[in-house]
Amino acid sequence: MSSASKILVESLINQGTELIFGVPGESFLPILEELGSARARIRTIMCRQEGGACFAAEAYAKLTGNLGACLVTRGPGATNASIGVHTASQNSTPMVLFIGQVPTRFRGREAFQEVDYEKFFAPLAKWATQIHRADHMQEILHRAFYVARSGRPGPVVVALPEDVLNENLPPEHTPIANIELPDSGPTPQALQRFAELLGRAERPLVLFGGGGWTTGSAREDFKQFATSNHLPAVASFRFQDCLDNHSLSYVGDLGVAAMPSVTALAKESDLILALGVRFDEPTTQSYGLFKIPTMDKTLIHIHPQADQLGQLHRADLAICSRVDSFCRSIRSLRLEGAARWRARTEHAHQRHVEQLKNCPEQPGELDMGKIMLHLQETLGEDAIVTTGAGNYAVWSNKYFFYGARQRMLSPQSGAMGYAIPSALAAKLAYPKRPVVCFAGDGEFHMTAQELGTMRQHEVAPVILVVNNGLYGTIRLHQLRRFGKDSRANARDTEIVNPDFVRLAEAYGFLGARITHTEQFPEA
Repeated sequence: MSSASKILVESLINQGTELIFGVPGESFLPILEELGSARARIRTIMCRQEGGACFAAEAYAKLTGNLGACLVTRGPGATNASIGVHTASQNSTPMVLFIGQVPTRFRGREAFQEVDYEKFFAPLAKWATQIHRADHMQEILHRAFYVARSGRPGPVVVALPEDVLNENLPPEHTPIANIELPDSGPTPQALQRFAELLGRAERPLVLFGGGGWTTGSAREDFKQFATSNHLPAVASFRFQDCLDNHSLSYVGDLGVAAMPSVTALAKESDLILALGVRFDEPTTQSYGLFKIPTMDKTLIHIHPQADQLGQLHRADLAICSRVDSFCRSIRSLRLEGAARWRARTEHAHQRHVEQLKNCPEQPGELDMGKIMLHLQETLGEDAIVTTGAGNYAVWSNKYFFYGARQRMLSPQSGAMGYAIPSALAAKLAYPKRPVVCFAGDGEFHMTAQELGTMRQHEVAPVILVVNNGLYGTIRLHQLRRFGKDSRANARDTEIVNPDFVRLAEAYGFLGARITHTEQFPEA
């Protein structure tokens, strides 16, 4: 006989999950026992706070393509973790959050730390459920893993009552085998129509992003198609690493602080090929870049989730397909007359390169533009860069060219606190790869306690704390909207910081303070 907890742990292992993040709690002690028995096959990373743990699980899944897993206790643990669920949703990342729950006999009495998770997580997750009986464990796990990974990937929440976890099940109840997803590639008719519409365009533009790029050879297949056909390609908000930025097809990104030349390119294009993207607020410049519901240009929209097609814009051709399947189908497609796009694409790429490499000299004694150039020249070809939210993130999101193997971990949700847990996850998943974390001082304080998790598990990414002593994004918005005469107290956005060098040393890490640009390379 196997316990319900053992089936859960073995099922996760079968999905290829190598790391499970969480914070220990008394509501799921049987699972911790089973994880202890399986530590050679799945590593348990217990963090300092559930928000950090869930961020790390999301980052692990986004980076590796494996199913992310997070384990937290009921009530406060679950509500702390909700920020990671929201981020997994907006990042389109497959993840399952397991929550300890009160015993079934206590349910509905407002027991200690009881929450109705199906209602609480309904707006945030693809599916939220509770296992009411141990003999339903197989059924619920199978559906949870499938829902998280199929269509538009996203988070699933499963609540686990204490008494269910303790139950033993008959031999026929076995762990869930690895789930194979259906290959939802385009039909020959759709590909023919795709080639016809794209081939007729005079000024096409590819807008790429969304989930599903980690699996298979999606990145390489897409690069092959775009470069062979001289197509200009623009990243949607914080998906720059889906295409080698050194490729002649890469012409920039749309999102916060988009370059005017990129916005102009999108406006003057006569065809948009939206590959894997949802038309979110940052990418569409607050929904003002393209007309709604019908663009004044041809739209081809490729997305794995049918209800995303036509949700905001009517497509001339809508294809429901996973990104990896579609890119594999078009890899060798050569469009007649594509040579006429070459000059426009190469000009746009070169303009983008010049804009970023010729960053104006910054005021003050520390120039972030020059620091980004140094990182560009020295970081390895397999480096991983992580950021959270804030004005500081513009530097790593805009002024770094992501090569074919370099990766970017950044929250589409705009959640502060993501940078450090995602660096933790990256370094645990790939210990030999360089990991550089950008964090503003406000961002840093959201999850700084995860330095303790890093210390405990002996991983040490490079963390760059951009320290300006305030919540800079909010202060900027105040000044833009109300001017210097704003009645808001400026102190509301100021931050009194500790000595970051001594804080790093207290956790057992090297700390350095950089006040001049020339100090950065040595540090």
